[in-house]
Amino acid sequence: MSQNRYCATLKNGSTKVEKLGQHETARRLRATIGRVFRLAVATLRAPADPTYSLKGALAAPVVVHRPAITDERELAALMLSINEYTGGPTVRAAMKFLALTMARPIEVRLMRRPEVIWPSSMWRIRAERMKMRRAHDVPLSRQGARRPARCMGRFGRPGACLPLHPLGARPSPRTP
Repeated sequence: MSQNRYCATLKNGSTKVEKLGQHETARRLRATIGRVFRLAVATLRAPADPTYSLKGALAAPVVVHRPAITDERELAALMLSINEYTGGPTVRAAMKFLALTMARPIEVRLMRRPEVIWPSSMWRIRAERMKMRRAHDVPLSRQGARRPARCMGRFGRPGACLPLHPLGARPSPRTP
């Protein structure tokens, strides 16, 4: 298949995904196919990467910035809605802990018992798990320190503060 034909096939497939309103999925699809073609070029299985010519041809997804909660009444409303959440107790505990610490969801999900320094009410996230590859200390309020203490020991994962997702499936870190 010629380079132009590859490019046209990829553009048609990406356009179909875009028409469904899934612009980010179309961009990720192009990126994944591009990685495959770059490997093929590196191993002399393809002459070039046809996705390179599609850069900028796909519509950019609309980015929606969510404002921070800065008003006490909005924060109170958030905490009340978390208290009224009817799902599992683990999810409710994790949401409360997120609201109290402002940590990233993936960090809370992977939180381990040895990371909590009880005497100083501090949660030390190891450098390997942080984006900047530096250890990060999260001070815990009284409520924040009680949350992992209540969850610990109730679940089957040794050393974990929260259980794994049902059936061992990993939730996407990109989940909003």
